Amino acid sequence: MKNISLIISIVLLIAVVYLFIDKFTGGKETVVEVSNNDAVESANSSNIAYIKVDSLLIRYELYLELEEKLKKRKATLEAQLINKAAILEKEFADFQKKEQTGAFLSQESYQSQAETLMKKRENLMASEQDLTQQLYNEGLAMEQQIFDSIVNFIKEFNKDKKYAYVINGGNLLYGEEALNITDTILTSLNTRYNKQVTSAE
Repeated sequence: MKNISLIISIVLLIAVVYLFIDKFTGGKETVVEVSNNDAVESANSSNIAYIKVDSLLIRYELYLELEEKLKKRKATLEAQLINKAAILEKEFADFQKKEQTGAFLSQESYQSQAETLMKKRENLMASEQDLTQQLYNEGLAMEQQIFDSIVNFIKEFNKDKKYAYVINGGNLLYGEEALNITDTILTSLNTRYNKQVTSAE
């Protein structure tokens, strides 16, 4: 979630230049800094709004669904890897037992089985690295999907140019509550997502 939050912050800043800013990352609470009433009035006249990304993500149904799918995917792949490791561990134990009891018929047989086990261990280590990379890539893909859904929706939401800036102010200290559109965006995002789910059934 921290990656998503960071991405959203960067994009929101860029969007400020293009009049559309938003980026989704599990960072800190989003805030727009204002020090006094004059600053609030100035913010309102400039049509600025902000989103608390953390609060949005933990209630965004698409994010929650994708996160749960990724967790299940990770658990499945890890279980497969653990099972392979347990099988290999037993094969090593059997090999050591044969070695200790002198059960190998020849040195060639001993070397052949030892090389086979070493190759299996190398393959298992490679599988573990592949699994780590695969889960990492799937996590990035999920973050990109969530990011796209939020940014694209904000552009649609703001098609009437009501807001000049929609900010993820994760590093700011204070935000006037009147400028907070988190719940409005969240409700609309979940409504859109539920309609898509219903139409797909």
